[in-house]
Amino acid sequence: MGAPPIPVHRLTVFLSIVIPARNEQDSLISTVESLERADLPPHEIVVVDDHSSDRTWEAASALAVRFPSVRPVRNEGAAGFGRAILAGFAQARGDAVVPVMADGCDEPETLRRMWERILAGADVVCGSRYMRGGRKIGGPAAKTLFSRAFGHMMRWGTAIPTVDSTNAFKAYRRGWEPRSTRVAEGFSVSLEWVLEAWFAGARVEEVPTTWRDRTAGASHFRMRSAVRSYGAVLGHALRRALLGRLPGAPFDSRGPRA
Repeated sequence: MGAPPIPVHRLTVFLSIVIPARNEQDSLISTVESLERADLPPHEIVVVDDHSSDRTWEAASALAVRFPSVRPVRNEGAAGFGRAILAGFAQARGDAVVPVMADGCDEPETLRRMWERILAGADVVCGSRYMRGGRKIGGPAAKTLFSRAFGHMMRWGTAIPTVDSTNAFKAYRRGWEPRSTRVAEGFSVSLEWVLEAWFAGARVEEVPTTWRDRTAGASHFRMRSAVRSYGAVLGHALRRALLGRLPGAPFDSRGPRA
């Protein structure tokens, strides 16, 4: 069962957007500007500089001067996509948190739909490129085939109610946000996190979103390492399912947090 809806009369209800950024000086500014132009709920934007060697930190600091919602922080731990997101989640103050990529691939307008589902009682809301109404524009065909196939395998193997569990663009209600990773590395941490929540009894939903390939900078996604890492999560999840660990049983022996 999911948590009850968030009371909409609470003045402190707001969304935390976490942007992990490693060497994203060319796209970070336009990404934040796009977010601020969108029809967003009350929010903060936590930009996490993940050990960048370019001027990402300077760009984030300049954005904080322009937009009161922006709060730059540094990933003080080891570098890495998942660790940067966790560092941002630890700093977030909202009733729900959602990672947004610094390269502008995620659709800002989807955040409003995610937020509405959180207010209605969902615990995790997945931005889905592959459900009806969703789209994926650009990017290598092999990467699209890979993520689509994994999403469908996860739905078939675990009954998780989304066909796009690999997408990092997910909103987590406070108390269900991930705080660690045990199985995955790289981009596949997003898959582990939603499975962890699902097996622990979270109410998981999906809303359609449009994903667009980056127009500046270089992608940090590497197919070979992704296959290995996603495969580890898939194997772990299917073993649990075959052992009868169906939704309502913990993915890693943890439950929802206070």
